[in-house]
Amino acid sequence: MGAEDDPNDTEEVSNSLADSDVPSPVDLESQVSFASHESKEDPGSSAEVCARIVTDMQLVEPAMLRATPAAVVLNRLGHALRTEKNSADAFANSKPCKAIDQFWSHSWNGHTLYKVLLLLVLHNGLAAVVMGTLGSVLVLPLVLSGWLPAWQAGKSAGGWCVLSGTLVTALTFFLWQPQKRVFIDRICINQNDPELKFAGVLSIGGILKNSRSMLVCWDETYFQRLWCVFELAAFLKSHDESATELDIRPTFLGPCAACLFLMTSAAMLVIRPQQEAKAYLDTPINAAIWVCGVFFVVAPVGAACLRDFFCKLEGMKDQLPKFCLRDPTCHCCETGHVLDSGQVMSCDREVMEDCIRSWFGSTIRFESHVRTRVLPEVEKRLGKYLFPYHMLAGCCIPLVWAHLDGLAIAMVDEDWRHLAERSIYVLSRWLCELPIFFALAFPLMWNLRDRRPTLCADVAVNVLCMVLPLPVYYGMYVVGEYLRQTWGVFGMLIKLVLVFVATASLWPCCSYCPCRPRTRQSGEASTRTTGCDSEQPSARA
Repeated sequence: MGAEDDPNDTEEVSNSLADSDVPSPVDLESQVSFASHESKEDPGSSAEVCARIVTDMQLVEPAMLRATPAAVVLNRLGHALRTEKNSADAFANSKPCKAIDQFWSHSWNGHTLYKVLLLLVLHNGLAAVVMGTLGSVLVLPLVLSGWLPAWQAGKSAGGWCVLSGTLVTALTFFLWQPQKRVFIDRICINQNDPELKFAGVLSIGGILKNSRSMLVCWDETYFQRLWCVFELAAFLKSHDESATELDIRPTFLGPCAACLFLMTSAAMLVIRPQQEAKAYLDTPINAAIWVCGVFFVVAPVGAACLRDFFCKLEGMKDQLPKFCLRDPTCHCCETGHVLDSGQVMSCDREVMEDCIRSWFGSTIRFESHVRTRVLPEVEKRLGKYLFPYHMLAGCCIPLVWAHLDGLAIAMVDEDWRHLAERSIYVLSRWLCELPIFFALAFPLMWNLRDRRPTLCADVAVNVLCMVLPLPVYYGMYVVGEYLRQTWGVFGMLIKLVLVFVATASLWPCCSYCPCRPRTRQSGEASTRTTGCDSEQPSARA
């Protein structure tokens, strides 16, 4: 929360009901300014009053604590976040509550679609994967009984399982209705009554204090906006001694996960039916040629998405080790503290810095708190790796769907040995071998994340990142086949143990993302460090 939708919003709110019949979008910065320039003679004293109210973290009145189901925000692909207009009944979708499950903090200057996809992945992703798996299972009887034609010769249903699972996952992903009670400004702050709108903004400290958790939709603009930093400061202060969760997620993680899922589905949709029909995979050489062909077409798309994700992630992580409170900007400072009408408004930065000094003792302590607590929290939420393991497992679930037909046929035929071998094979590929493949590909993508001068060079890098780890991935398949043919189920168990140990070793080593700042000129670095090591005086001093 906390950014500027339109510079005119500040003036519209400040001119009260007589000057604004149509409510403007919520803009927390302009709302504090509203109180500041209510007193034309002494805007400074009004800012002091605002600072005292917010610092105490109290609600102006209990009704200011409101929440809305996450489904309301995510409906119609996050319509509430994408639209610049406020619906007249938006406030009616929020209800007073005793506590908020999650406070959503984000910058309005960031990429809205990335933000929406991230929220959908976090709140609908698990349900989508579960429902997609059920859809894959339910289509099996239709194929095996003849109601649906076999995808390939030999009664292969793998293609139908992947297709149905992908469709059900997509529908659930967009239509699932999560009921977690969340706070989002455009819905939970009254848009039609300027007085109630202002009271809601003054209650922001109390709202954060009564929020059980906070989700930070982190992008490159988040720590550049003072209101976003202020929300984070208020939450850290009010929850410093509790186990309440602070969840920090890069917004680009959402589209990256969606792209990886679609890439896996496309690959399985092509490879698995052909494998069952043995049309092209009759020999290991033909199998390698076919798989490489698919990777040259499908995999580069996923590689491009992951490289872009890593590039953005590095830039955002670089902001935290050198975070300085003087750097984030606010709308009032950008406009010179003068409205279009010529009326002077006091500085929002005064209010927020006074609150931060009151909470943390000084701005230096707050900056240190951000560096020492927020940065480790980012690593924790990312699993200290370039891509969270559990999210990778969810994105690769189509591999399981592609093998459901073989498992079902083995159960119908009561071929328990084949069922055991295939089950171990699927678990090994899904939870161990694919993560090993990506653990080897991640360092390549990380080091080659920057865009190349030409499109052809960029595509070549994408292909290179996905093809180089293929010999290891294919080698695990060959070793597994040898062990299966030699010792059967026992051989498959040996392979599972080996790849599990390899995954546990390679994933932490190869997919670790160090939080290191970009290389800077010594003069610039010295200036930045000096500027942040001295206490910042109050704007009124």
